Amino acid sequence: MEAGEKPVEAFVPSLLAGLMIIIGAILRILLWLAGYPIWSILLPPNLGGLIWGFMVKIMDFWLFMMLLASLLFGLVITSSALILYNKPEQARTWGNIVLLASIISILIPGGFLIGSVLGIMGGLLAITWRRLKT
Repeated sequence: MEAGEKPVEAFVPSLLAGLMIIIGAILRILLWLAGYPIWSILLPPNLGGLIWGFMVKIMDFWLFMMLLASLLFGLVITSSALILYNKPEQARTWGNIVLLASIISILIPGGFLIGSVLGIMGGLLAITWRRLKT
């Protein structure tokens, strides 16, 4: 295939976005597994021991679920970027998937925010990409 027949301009930011979100999720999962007190700055220190422990367990569970969701969205964006590159005739479909997953990944931790921004850019570029006519 010649230049202009594959959506490289959309593929590169989408792939980088997915990889950044995956790396951010893995780093945060490793911090969570190491016992890094992520929620300790959000809770007042004068709560009773039972209430404190219960709240930390609930928030710890939701944090872990958000981290897993972040990893999942990173995988979705990365695989969508690879399919986008290999099937340029479906660029609009895979661009919409990248765009949607990137917008949702803003709401959950992962990707250092720049990953989500790159994903939104890549998704928009894929949606507007057209094959060069010869």
